[in-house]
Order: sequence, then C-alpha cells, then structure tokens
Amino acid sequence: MARKPLYKIVTEYLLQEVVSGRFKEDNKLPSEVELAEQFNVSRSTLREALGVLAKEGLIQKIHGIGSFVTQTSRGTAAGIESLESYTETIRRSGHKAEDVVLNITRVELDDTIAAALNPGKGKAGILIESIRLADGVPVIYCRDVLSSVLMDEFDLDFVKTQRPQYESLLDFFEQELKVIVNYVTLSVTAEAATELTSQRLNVKLGMPLLCLSGIAYDDSSDHKPVYHSTNYFVTDHYKFTLIRRKPHIQLPTHNVALPIID
Repeated sequence: MARKPLYKIVTEYLLQEVVSGRFKEDNKLPSEVELAEQFNVSRSTLREALGVLAKEGLIQKIHGIGSFVTQTSRGTAAGIESLESYTETIRRSGHKAEDVVLNITRVELDDTIAAALNPGKGKAGILIESIRLADGVPVIYCRDVLSSVLMDEFDLDFVKTQRPQYESLLDFFEQELKVIVNYVTLSVTAEAATELTSQRLNVKLGMPLLCLSGIAYDDSSDHKPVYHSTNYFVTDHYKFTLIRRKPHIQLPTHNVALPIID
C-alpha cells in the first residue's frame, strides 16, 4: 500500500483541529515555523498543507501577517475579498446555491444614484430584484440598478428574457453585454428589515440586516459606472470578519472580508 504523502497527514490533522474548535474562528494560527516544529516537518511540507486548507476555505493566508481560521464546525466560509458572484460563494461553501430573479422593471433613480450612473443623461434605470438562496433559505436580497446609458442599446424585454438565464449579474454582464466588471466600491451599514426586505428574505420586521451598497465599474480605461448595487444580508446566516492593520503592514488590494454561512 502506498504511503500517504506527509503534507496530507498534516492537512488532516490541522483540519481536525479546526473542526474540533481548538483553532477558533477568526483566530490567527501559530506561525509556520512553530507549526513545522510541532509536526516535525519541513516548512515546504507545512505550506503545502496550509495551501490545501486555504483552497478549501478553512483558512485565509495574508502575506506578511499569517494564516487566519475562517471556518469552524458551526458554519462554512467563503471569501469576498475578490469580486465574485454571491451564488458561487455560497456553492463553494458546500451549500446548494440558487439565484432567483424576482422582478425586472424600469425605474426613476434618485438624484444621487442618477448622478453617479448617468451623469448628464437623466434619471432612467432598469431595476433587477433577486435573491440568493443557500440550501433553499433566502440569505441575500439584491437590488441592482443598471445604467440607462449602458442599456441604451438593449430594451427592457431583452433584460427580462436574458438576465434569468444566468446565475449572477456578473455573468449576465460578461456574456450578454460583453462588459467586464472590474471593481465595486461599497459602503457597509446595518439596517432594520423593512416591510419589503422582511418579505423578500422571510425575516421578522425590524430584524437587523447587513447592507452593502455601491457602484460597480467596468474595466475600460476610464472605468465607466455600469450599475448600482444594494445587497441585504441576513445576519443569522452571514458574518463578516475584517482584518485591520498597521499602516506599514502590506496587505492585498482590499482588506479581507469573509462571510460565514450557517
């Protein structure tokens, strides 16, 4: 019988330690030197094991800082420090993910959003309402408003027909509109569930929700705004962990934010 690679043995042990709760969620793991000494393996073997756990979403490796536990036995985790669809985030966490489009209609934007999306081009927009389900449970309610400037060449019927064919707005933009969304600037607020959001997410009126809201920009040289997004997260199912740093500590482009889906 072939001997199991050493890095897999270390991986399995670390996995047991995380799931058992010895390494607590959000806590920093011991340094690579300490872990390598503990397991009596080389640092390269230890890094292989940590790489497997990072790929599985159990830990987050931050260059120059260390590795942090992002998932324990009580939930699953998926990083949102990079721009990706919420549907894929849920699926990668081990849950059945669904994207359900509820409504697509023309709307008149408020002055602030209109100025950001359609500078000098009026207040018209197309609203797409959708929810994300994890194992059949609503966890995110999304209100995405498309720029009327961007949508000038597409009518409402086109959006109504084509958007539900994709499991994310990002896929719809890339495949149908040939627009790559490069980045999104977001504000984070806590809001009480209104009649609308409580109905969409099947939660009690007034329940605390986490709200991420902001503008998405394409990958053109002048970074055109393409849609405004407002996303409401059920706090019973999502937890975001942010890593703060000293100014001289180098991190990736954005601070790390990790949702925990229970």
